[in-house]
Amino acid sequence: MLLRPVTLKSERQSRLSTKHSTTQQHNVEYIISAEFDNILGPIVKYQYPKTIPGFKFSSNGELSPDGPQNIASLMIPNNVEKVPGKSDFTTFILYHNKYTQNYQLFPPPTYSNKASEKSNVLATVERKRYSIVLEEEELESDLTKNKKDDLDTLFFFNVVNTKLDKTNDRGAIIRSLAIGTTLKNYIIFKPILTMTLDYYMSSPRGASLQTVIDLFNIINSVDLSIVTKFNSNVGMQRILGSITNQKMINRIFDPNENILKTILKLNDLKPIDSFGNKIIFHEQLISYYFTRFHPIALPTYFKKIPLQINLVKSDPIPIFTNYNSHILKFLEQFIPLLMKTDMTKNYSWKLIINSLHETKDVLGDFVMSLANFVRCFFGKDNKYYNGQYILIFPYMDISIVDKLRDFFSPISEYSQAFAIIGTDNPIFQLHSDIWDYYYDLDGQILYDSQTNPEKFTLRQELKNSSTSLKKLFAKPYNLTTTNSNDGTSTGTFSNLSLHFKNNSINSNRMGLMQKFILYLMEGHHDNETTLAVFKRVNLLQLVFLLNTPKLDSQVQQHEAEMTLQDEYLTTYKDFIIFPEFFVYSTLHLLHLITSFEYNLNILLGLGDGPASNEKKYTQLTQILDIVTELNLFISMNKSNLESFINLCFNYPSIEICQMYDLKKQDFSNVNMSTVLSLQKHHNENVKSVLNEVEVVDAFIKNFSIGLFTTFLTQVGGESIEKKLSHIEPSLSTSSKGKILRSKSLRRFLHMSTSERRMSSSQSPTVNTLMENKITASLKETSSTVVEKRIQKIKQIIIKLLSKIEKHPLGALLIESDMSAKTKTIYGNLKMNFLPSTPILKPSSSFSNESPTLSPNRSELLKELNMIEEQQNKFNIHHNVGNSENHV
Repeated sequence: MLLRPVTLKSERQSRLSTKHSTTQQHNVEYIISAEFDNILGPIVKYQYPKTIPGFKFSSNGELSPDGPQNIASLMIPNNVEKVPGKSDFTTFILYHNKYTQNYQLFPPPTYSNKASEKSNVLATVERKRYSIVLEEEELESDLTKNKKDDLDTLFFFNVVNTKLDKTNDRGAIIRSLAIGTTLKNYIIFKPILTMTLDYYMSSPRGASLQTVIDLFNIINSVDLSIVTKFNSNVGMQRILGSITNQKMINRIFDPNENILKTILKLNDLKPIDSFGNKIIFHEQLISYYFTRFHPIALPTYFKKIPLQINLVKSDPIPIFTNYNSHILKFLEQFIPLLMKTDMTKNYSWKLIINSLHETKDVLGDFVMSLANFVRCFFGKDNKYYNGQYILIFPYMDISIVDKLRDFFSPISEYSQAFAIIGTDNPIFQLHSDIWDYYYDLDGQILYDSQTNPEKFTLRQELKNSSTSLKKLFAKPYNLTTTNSNDGTSTGTFSNLSLHFKNNSINSNRMGLMQKFILYLMEGHHDNETTLAVFKRVNLLQLVFLLNTPKLDSQVQQHEAEMTLQDEYLTTYKDFIIFPEFFVYSTLHLLHLITSFEYNLNILLGLGDGPASNEKKYTQLTQILDIVTELNLFISMNKSNLESFINLCFNYPSIEICQMYDLKKQDFSNVNMSTVLSLQKHHNENVKSVLNEVEVVDAFIKNFSIGLFTTFLTQVGGESIEKKLSHIEPSLSTSSKGKILRSKSLRRFLHMSTSERRMSSSQSPTVNTLMENKITASLKETSSTVVEKRIQKIKQIIIKLLSKIEKHPLGALLIESDMSAKTKTIYGNLKMNFLPSTPILKPSSSFSNESPTLSPNRSELLKELNMIEEQQNKFNIHHNVGNSENHV
């Protein structure tokens, strides 16, 4: 019979574990201890403060379906005994089943009404294209619901180690400790977890339940409410995750600045938490010291080791692995295979990553990195494409493969689910019915099951190659795989590896994402830069998608059932997605900025001839409409303003969209150095010839603020008067193309020029009548009207930049993106257009002293009327320029 894990608590232990229960949610919910038993194999020894529901022994000693043995196999992984003295780490996730009230290794069924869902989908067929997008409130709701006290999903972070011991029959002891928490930044517990396991294994009194209890209490003895508050500010975290300038980040978190205080809405950054523990702020890190904790089993020096937390969350699940080490090399192979897939059918894929030589820590970070690229754990549900779930399993033991197969069974609601699974056992390669792509991390070889006419199963391999499998099971740690360089076999899976390798396929077209992955690999950039590039590619491809012509009726009807995010994935098939760009507010802002850039480029490129006068006036008219709507939209609420600032930090120039068809262009032979050098009119510092590193740096430069300052500095004054001196407006003010909200996002977001073509193609009689009528009324003041139009646009742009500047992070954006000369011009224009509201001075009819108001009702009304008249005179004088707003 297997040993039962100890979970009993003494009266003292209960008091310790519930000390802060009335004032604080637990930072960790469970502590588990496991070890390798020479007879029974991996076993769970301790569970604290109680047994995890669903992972306990039954009364008769039999194991539950998701019993402790499954947890133990994840906590004591294969090959760990090969590196004694070196800690390794695994991650696994438990999901709460609200119907059984138990936790389980796989997401529970939702018990949703599929018939109802199908009818809802059919009902959307009549909707116009792009009518299905997430509202900002929906995404915010998903993010805020997944708070620290939500126990639906528990992340277990485990450390395991091996210690040589001659008294042990095996020659070594293997033990592990795991913490279960709702916090997605569980990696912050890595140092203290490692130290505790070292003490747990090395000290004679360390391997006790009291050590587990002390670990539980020391982690829960600090108040992480500041971190929780900071992380819960979704809009702020998006902006911080988009900043690639480390100096700017350091300034934000400088205690001498007021930026962090403003964000946290605190008058002062207190040096202690609510329990009296010492806190130190250093750059973007906050360090908690366990000042108030009094250990029983653990040494007292544990109190001096701080718990360091990064306040910036660039990824949903923070990791330590650099994307350039393994992940980009995988994407270089994976995306071309995805581009060959047919996504019009029931599309899904299941990816298994196997490694025999890398640590489980590297393997788990690899899986979590891919999960971050598709924004898993970003909201409430892990949905990827067509509403289908995506399963993330950082490390899976071969003993769980049958449960995995049941999870994907045809009768399961997850039959079409996606999956990213890490493992260290090559036997998974034999189970080709549970994967579509299999990646050998050690050899960096990617296999595609769809290209193989023959399906290998474990039963067939046992029948056809029993000798090799006997060797496999006899010496599991000596198994090697195909050599990636020469294709020769060095292990028992040689024929299978060669079979898959010879049938691999590559894409014939290199997309924009693939092109920049190559540049990132050559330049060895950090994770923040990599994410910045991916976001800009996401935005460029999204802009192009929103502005391409409608397809034929059959495909259009099919796409009417899609969300915009699904259509994006169907079009580009490059795996990576950022859902925050697919909400309504960001799409609206994206349309406005791209429309502004589009019309500004036309305006700056027009000549001085009389034939272009009407076109110039048209561009000014459209730019005025755009900046007016943009200023109005960001003024509605803080969420819109922060969405705009985040978009500004990520906005690339749309010139690439105008130069290439991003759906069909093969970028393999495109020199991005030449392409980016053409954007010099927005950034004079861009070199004409760029190397790999400089291409990436030039690509991630912010252009949004530069677009607005370009209008301020290059339009108007003497130069603009010369350019526009011959303009005679021929467009009625009532016919201006306003940017109005539409039920159809395709119509709403499409930069159509059809209206202008229709206007120019009207009958000569109509055009002549309109021109004569307007010219007669504006002939003498056309130059004045044009100049007022320019000044009005500049005034709104100044208001727009001023609103950005009032935000603590927006002020840094304005400051960093403006040159010294531009700042001077901006300051002068700001003084002209946004003068400080003067204090109302009393007129000569009032004495210098404060007026004494009569208690008499009639006299009091007269005096109030006099004050109102003085205020009206001031308002008329102050708003004299606003009377021309209709021009």
